[in-house]
Amino acid sequence: QRRNLTATLHSLRDEMEEHRRLARRQELEMHSEVESSRSKLLREGEEMRRLQQQLERSESSHELTRKTLAGLHDQISELERARAEHDDAITGAARHHSDLEMSKQYA
Repeated sequence: QRRNLTATLHSLRDEMEEHRRLARRQELEMHSEVESSRSKLLREGEEMRRLQQQLERSESSHELTRKTLAGLHDQISELERARAEHDDAITGAARHHSDLEMSKQYA
């Protein structure tokens, strides 16, 4: 009976050792998976930061383009206004010239 108990004890000890090895292997595998996931998240975080910076640069460029276009639009409006004033002045001068010619003819 003592031999049976000793054999059972050795068998249980071997089984516990096998469970410890299995648990350790699973722990190492989980640690490896966690590190892999962590590395992946870090890479994705870097990619997100890079994309955010690119977006900010694009938005800044877009804003500069918008301001430039608004400035050009203002310049065009100013040139159109000046042209209209010039056209009015030429028309006025032509009328004045025509009036002078008419008064010369009647004189």
